[in-house]
Amino acid sequence: MICNGADTVITDVLKEKNIPTFTWNLDGEGDVQMRPVNENVYDVTYQSNSFRVTLPFNDKASQENAFHVLTFMILWGCTPEIIKERIKNLLQVAMRLELKQGINGSIVIDDSYNNDLAGLRISLDFLKNQQKAKKTLILSDILQSGLSDQELMKGIRDLISSAGVKRFIGVGPVLHAHKQLFPNAVLYGSTQEFLSDFRPQEFADEVILVKGARPFQFEKIAKHLER
Repeated sequence: MICNGADTVITDVLKEKNIPTFTWNLDGEGDVQMRPVNENVYDVTYQSNSFRVTLPFNDKASQENAFHVLTFMILWGCTPEIIKERIKNLLQVAMRLELKQGINGSIVIDDSYNNDLAGLRISLDFLKNQQKAKKTLILSDILQSGLSDQELMKGIRDLISSAGVKRFIGVGPVLHAHKQLFPNAVLYGSTQEFLSDFRPQEFADEVILVKGARPFQFEKIAKHLER
């Protein structure tokens, strides 16, 4: 499996299950090492080969996607010349940290493509850097994390508390079952339950991160919040 070698949540689970890995890392510990030259240029080293690649993205989420692609191409045996050429043509994934104009003077960050702890950390970092003072997170359950529900919920709580989130809205049966960990949150058992209770006037002049696992169809929530 190809993964970020620095993501111990993933690597520990894979090791425990004896699943072979081929990793990339920004800190020099992976099979493929990526060293930043500037915000979108990286020196790549694999075994005795080194080359420089320019990514067509500046945001961390898109760059992480590109690192996975690049690592797969190395594993597949592509030459540095082919890798550099193909990486330049990568397109941003739809519903992956897409900034959209929202209702009532808000900004919507549509990140409804997928949901995992590593991605949530990147998305919250992106949210934190937005200029509007009021920051809202609408988050679904994280599926197949390899952690117990209690560990996962505590991890989510810690990430949220350090990200400057003013309002947290959770969607999914696991989040709903652990509402004691999120005393100031509004929690729903399903996406439909949230949509049935949706009141547009409650979202105004703020930045709203919509982050959900695919089965929750959070693009429906993003659509309601778009201007």
